[in-house]
Amino acid sequence: MNLSTGLRNLLIGTSGTAGFSGIFSTNSFMDLYTAIPLHADYHETSGGGVFIASITRDGQGTCLSFGTAGSGGILSKSSDVWRGTAASGGACPGQLAYYRMYGPGKVTGSSNTAVRFDGTIGVGTYIITPGSSVTIPTATFTILESS
Repeated sequence: MNLSTGLRNLLIGTSGTAGFSGIFSTNSFMDLYTAIPLHADYHETSGGGVFIASITRDGQGTCLSFGTAGSGGILSKSSDVWRGTAASGGACPGQLAYYRMYGPGKVTGSSNTAVRFDGTIGVGTYIITPGSSVTIPTATFTILESS
């Protein structure tokens, strides 16, 4: 499938429509895990991953926010601090592999109606220790031209 720039802009929310930007701009939460699940409809740990941390605005449990959507299907995090605290015990210390971004209501577990998406975490190795602060300094989300 190949998507035009116009469609990607519409989907991301730059053309005066809610799109991706509207859905996730003020109602989103992010959780970090050690392994990628089989599908965004499946339970968070379906790929053998273990929960590491929940990321919220300034680590206070409030929704994350995004900046203004850019042309070309690109959306970046706002200037707000995205932060959380790594879980104690369990998988920690753990190597981050993926995130799940939840839309309104933060529906967890298996669901084919939940608004959410999964993504991999950058390049490199990120080892998180129990109880440590986890900050996401930058984040960019792109609706690709083709798959």
